[in-house]
Amino acid sequence: DMTKPIMVRQRLKNLEKKAGRPLTAEEEKQLYYFSFAAASITHKWKVNGTQESPEEMARILTAITPVFILELLRE
Repeated sequence: DMTKPIMVRQRLKNLEKKAGRPLTAEEEKQLYYFSFAAASITHKWKVNGTQESPEEMARILTAITPVFILELLRE
């Protein structure tokens, strides 16, 4: 779907491959908003001079990651 930004399309493709099925409409919506949130957080971290450690940023991003994505990545 070309109406989705490339970062969402690529993540969608990768997650569907990992899941072995198309994502549900709800999963796609969660992925869409998570993608923008993660990009915004990462950008703000860089602009602020990376004051938090990479490990702290990983904890923050993991905390906002939709459960279905975490489950797929653990498989």
